[in-house]
Amino acid sequence: MNVLIRILSLVFIMASLLLSLAGCQTGGQTVEYGLLDEHASYVPARIAVFPCQAWPNGARYAKQPLTSTSEAEQAELCKQFDKFVIGGFENQPFMRGVSPKALEKYLNDAKRSQVYKDIPNLWKHEDKDCVKCLNSPAFYMQSIAPRSAWRDWLGQLVQSIRNADAVLLPFALYEYQNQYDDRGLLVSRRAAGVVMLLVDTAHGYLLWSGGRDAEAIRQRLLNSDVPRDVPYPPWEDLWERLFIEELWKDFPGRQIFK
Repeated sequence: MNVLIRILSLVFIMASLLLSLAGCQTGGQTVEYGLLDEHASYVPARIAVFPCQAWPNGARYAKQPLTSTSEAEQAELCKQFDKFVIGGFENQPFMRGVSPKALEKYLNDAKRSQVYKDIPNLWKHEDKDCVKCLNSPAFYMQSIAPRSAWRDWLGQLVQSIRNADAVLLPFALYEYQNQYDDRGLLVSRRAAGVVMLLVDTAHGYLLWSGGRDAEAIRQRLLNSDVPRDVPYPPWEDLWERLFIEELWKDFPGRQIFK
């Protein structure tokens, strides 16, 4: 049985590598958010929930907008995302998560507090990366999951957090604000994108992903009687559009109460 498991694991890894190469050769690739078909019946028994962090610069992909806001504004985005993620586990008996606060304690006890800083280095750019991928789940599957160093890191992580069989990685993809003239309308816009990746710790498989892009705008007709300035909408308007139940669509074990 153990031999069979090793053979199947090797087949999956080779298939992932071939998919990665094919994706980079054939142009833009995308993966639909939600539960991957091959993992439809799998519900993780214990999920280590990481705190939000910025998507690594070395793992940029096609059509990923640039961030132009301040560090303080980016930190607030992650703070709001963390609050949303933690709230998503409340009253969910089949979603068993280790909170970021508990995770931090486990890692400190194991003298592995640097773990949060490991991801940007493990996800640094490599020549074979699928830079033409169109969204973050596709980039993860084709460029990150096949990396042996990443799978080894996940395996070591399990030993520090009491055998969690999956990790939930929330990322802030981008955040920006700008002003523009839309055919006589002066528009002030704030926009952001986020993603969650649920990753199997044994093999690095992507089990599920959830992501969303949102914007909030204020606008005013341009004429000589009003100043050529429109205040930006409050960040809270953006959070209300960004952090909604749709982000959890098809999460394994999640129950929807109406």
